[in-house]
Amino acid sequence: METPDEKWFRERLRHFLEIRHPPRQFHHVMIERRSRLAFESYAQSVELGVPAASAVRAADKVLFRGLLFSKYDTVHLILATDFPIIPENQRQEIALDWCVSALQSFGPTI
Repeated sequence: METPDEKWFRERLRHFLEIRHPPRQFHHVMIERRSRLAFESYAQSVELGVPAASAVRAADKVLFRGLLFSKYDTVHLILATDFPIIPENQRQEIALDWCVSALQSFGPTI
């Protein structure tokens, strides 16, 4: 396993957001902060003698806190399941448009 550094956590989070939370993939301040905190968590765990794989799991809790549920994924899954005739690239666009519209209309609580 590659030794994680802050950049490693940042790239993992960026990829995750790109796939699961497209509207959030450009929240650079959040990405930088979470990456730094995740790396700090990892480094502290390793210093305490925790095996690397367990330290990564602990850091993942910091990195992905509150992000496991994705409104985009939910809409995309419903479209894929209930409207399979819609091509994949259009499903992605529709899901993203819907999430952005809902966020603008209802705020982050939806």
